[in-house]
Amino acid sequence: MVSSDHPGAAPGRVAFDMRDGVAALTIENPPENVGSLGMRRGVVAGIAAAREAGARGAVLIGAGRSFFSGSDLRDFGRPLEPPEVPEMIARIEQAPFPVVAALHGEALSGGLELALGCDWRIAAPGTRVGLPEVSLGFVPGAGGPQRLPRLVGQSRAIDLICRAARIPAEEALDIGLIDAIVEGDLLEAALAFLSDTRGKRLAKTLTPSKEPPEMIDAVARKMLARGGNRPNVTEAIRLVRASTGDADATLAEERAVFHRLRLSEDAFALRHLFFAEHKAASVDGLDMGQARDVTRVGGGTMGQGIARAFLAVDLPVTLVDRDQEALTTALDLEVAALIAASRAEAGITPRSYDAETIRRQLLAAIVNEAACLLDEGIAQRASDVDVVLTNGYSFPRWRGGPLYWAARQARSTLEADLADLAQAIGHGFRAGPVARTLDQIATPLEGQ
Repeated sequence: MVSSDHPGAAPGRVAFDMRDGVAALTIENPPENVGSLGMRRGVVAGIAAAREAGARGAVLIGAGRSFFSGSDLRDFGRPLEPPEVPEMIARIEQAPFPVVAALHGEALSGGLELALGCDWRIAAPGTRVGLPEVSLGFVPGAGGPQRLPRLVGQSRAIDLICRAARIPAEEALDIGLIDAIVEGDLLEAALAFLSDTRGKRLAKTLTPSKEPPEMIDAVARKMLARGGNRPNVTEAIRLVRASTGDADATLAEERAVFHRLRLSEDAFALRHLFFAEHKAASVDGLDMGQARDVTRVGGGTMGQGIARAFLAVDLPVTLVDRDQEALTTALDLEVAALIAASRAEAGITPRSYDAETIRRQLLAAIVNEAACLLDEGIAQRASDVDVVLTNGYSFPRWRGGPLYWAARQARSTLEADLADLAQAIGHGFRAGPVARTLDQIATPLEGQ
């Protein structure tokens, strides 16, 4: 091992072995091979050991389920210790011998960027690759926006990065992201691949294929609309467009953008949702292993979100709704007339509210009702409410959900909003335990 004895090293290590003049570097951080400080140090040390041993090539491979499935999300809210992923990649690119990344399971985020920093990439059938950072509020920061378009073209790179797409090895091979799909023993296949007189080939020195500017513009517009023009989407597109220029300069700029956005409010909110969605998969007293199929009544916004959630865990869903004619029948005019008549009978004069007051009253109502639901035991966790509202009711994901949003507000301001809500509703208003509910929501700052 080349990293396990480093003082203070995080879990994870890299095994080093020489095989017929080729260094085999095996990433070991079970079960998913999540990136860690120990792993990063191990790769750097392994490349150095290979150089010292006079290796003619190196294979980077993962033990267990995956090649390298990305870094621990909790790390992105803290200062990152060196060596960071770009330094690890720089050592690979500076090596005098070719390095092949042998992928299996998943190669995501920094895992795919590490593979893109190698000279060649092969994969076992069933491998999935992707750069999911945009879905978490920031951008790939270890060369993805520079090396990916030089292999697959700018329009496709914008699409893959901004959709946070995870694609199968077969598609990755078709578009030029990987160089081969291999059967059988992956390490042996990688050794054979290197023996075929393959030399150095740095992705950052390649030039993106020529594309009509209007094609790139069309994909960019589509992704901006899809991503709500959020800063991470805007910056991802800008960085990919810059991949026709000097790679080293743009890589440095990319890393600076990554560090800025990983500490943005959007990124903290989306990390909150990521962990909340994983917690929501566990319901006290419910054995999901016994579920066989799901019937959902109602195909509206919430119904569609619930159906997608069950389909995502491979449960068949039957969606039942009323006929289309009933769905399109309006009651709005009748309701408005009833309200106007009742208001006139009671002698109530309507008040005008500005958009911000209306927005805050609506949010206060959602937050108060969520606290009531939790108090009554209808919902299990505060974070579950955020999962439901973002997935079923189109609450903006980059806000983290209504309770995460509320937890980040000044308590005095929120209390004033709730008082205004109580006055507006009047008789029958029930104040939920909002303060106690928000205490369940972690709102970490940098370094926590």
